[in-house]
Amino acid sequence: MIKTIIKNEKQLLIISILLIVIVTFAIYIPSINGKFVYDDSFYVSNNFYTKNLSSEGLVKIWSNYIFGNYNPVTITSLAVDYKLFGLNTTGYHIVNILFHLLTTIAIIFFIKKLTGNVIIGIFSSLIFAIHPIHVESVSWISGRKDILFSLFFILSLFYYLKYREDNSKKIIYYL
Repeated sequence: MIKTIIKNEKQLLIISILLIVIVTFAIYIPSINGKFVYDDSFYVSNNFYTKNLSSEGLVKIWSNYIFGNYNPVTITSLAVDYKLFGLNTTGYHIVNILFHLLTTIAIIFFIKKLTGNVIIGIFSSLIFAIHPIHVESVSWISGRKDILFSLFFILSLFYYLKYREDNSKKIIYYL
């Protein structure tokens, strides 16, 4: 039955990604009404750096520790969110969900490239998408650092594998 509905791997990927997106949104949709908690005030609501997305502000973001941590990519993304949403937490939560979804989709392609099996990639991605260990990072605005780390880590692994396929012609993948 499924073979008659899904005729090729591309259709399987599209349908699977759509289902994973729907399931993930269904799981995380309650978080979009969350407020600032814990150290969100240090990273967002009471953070001078987050509220200053000028070139001068970016230099300060990329050259200072914030709340004892050096997270310039995270703080820059939160500064963009502040510029777009102000102190409306709904936007921050939706962006966290979208970054989590990007990571989830990247996992499909990474595992497919690693194993050669798209089904294993889809299954791994679904487990990653719904696993309870990600709830804190996705639902907590300051947890953005974990989400971004995961996204860049999976993308770097994927592009390393692409580089290994033909390292003489595709140095850009390595870089």
